[in-house]
Amino acid sequence: MLDKLFGWGKKKEAPEPAIFFGRYSDNNKPVGKVNRWTEADSLFKEKKYTESFDAFFEYLRDDSIQNVVYERNGAEGRFEFYQGSKMVRGNFNKEELTAEVTLARMPQPSVPVMRRLLEMNFSLFYSRFALDDDRLCMRFDSNIEAATPSKLYYGLKELSTKGDKQDDLLVQDFAILEKTDSEHIDEIPQAEKEIKYEYLQKWLKQTLDTIPSLDNDKFSGGISYILLSLVYRIDYLLCPEGKLLHELEKIAGIYF
Repeated sequence: MLDKLFGWGKKKEAPEPAIFFGRYSDNNKPVGKVNRWTEADSLFKEKKYTESFDAFFEYLRDDSIQNVVYERNGAEGRFEFYQGSKMVRGNFNKEELTAEVTLARMPQPSVPVMRRLLEMNFSLFYSRFALDDDRLCMRFDSNIEAATPSKLYYGLKELSTKGDKQDDLLVQDFAILEKTDSEHIDEIPQAEKEIKYEYLQKWLKQTLDTIPSLDNDKFSGGISYILLSLVYRIDYLLCPEGKLLHELEKIAGIYF
């Protein structure tokens, strides 16, 4: 009787696949991590630079996903961390700290590519584009005595976020460039692709069906907001990179 009423006799269904949405954010750091930032700042002021780096990279590390690898031997050390599809690698010694991210491979010099990079260099505050033989990359470096936690945070943030965005755009815009340093990327499972595609099509249809039914003059602001909402929902659902991300950002920029 109870089995019929409450379904206790039913077999347990297989758990649904874990699907991740949105872009990673480290805004909500636990108290322990915030304390490590304070320690890093205090240690740097005491000129204990290597100990300051220990605390800084511990602050950056998300223990749940282990996104930062950090090793130190005396006054020298190395680190790696992920940002989207790119991996930032760096090292330090008694004199300086350097970090870089590989963007693409350029078998032959290209004037259009170099001009694009030269123009983009003007908008960078901490990092710069560089060419190492045929490897196109971005680099950030600092003298140890100037490598405050704040400078490291914003410098590495610029390096990683710009690198993660520009690698796809450059390869798509210039046929001479080749993808590289992507062996660590895992393909999205087919089940997840199907679910995200289903909702993408559903949201697009809903939006395109709703807008024609509204008065363009009376509800112009509402229509704009509906389109802006769609842009953010697509970004949250798919976390696109490259050209699609660039176009979505342009649409959002038009709204504001």
